[in-house]
Amino acid sequence: MLKIHEIIAKAAGKPLSAEECAELKAMADNSGNHSNSSNDEITRLRNELANAINERDNARSQLAAAARKNQIDALAAKHRFCDPEYLDFLAKKENVNLECDSEVSNFIQKINSEKPRFFDIDLNSGAGGGSQYPTTANPFNSAPDAASAPPFARPGAKEIARMLEDAPEAVF
Repeated sequence: MLKIHEIIAKAAGKPLSAEECAELKAMADNSGNHSNSSNDEITRLRNELANAINERDNARSQLAAAARKNQIDALAAKHRFCDPEYLDFLAKKENVNLECDSEVSNFIQKINSEKPRFFDIDLNSGAGGGSQYPTTANPFNSAPDAASAPPFARPGAKEIARMLEDAPEAVF
């Protein structure tokens, strides 16, 4: 087998023999095979790189979605909004920047005025402190005439009074 420096020396002034030409052609063919395998290796590496980029982009989008869900859940809990998924839908629809506090507060106020049914409200049990008229005793003892009796002293008023005492009270 010829060495590179022998080939250069012969090419500089001496003609190559047929045997040397055949050997050089074989070396060139082998280098072509190496370049084909190199091209295959480069193609394989490019495909692996494309797959890694897709995985990275998917992970990024999942991370962004999880961060947005956490922000929406915190916002819904803070303002006592009943349905965080619907809040997220509305925020996307209105293009609300969740990082901007003033934009978020304006958005929440708008939703609260337009769709108050989605917000929890504080409720106190009872009718707000009980009745000023007796409901357990006979209400007719203090009032001689049912028409002139206070509202809870009328017939059937005991049941209504009991229901009102146990009814929740809305606090605004």
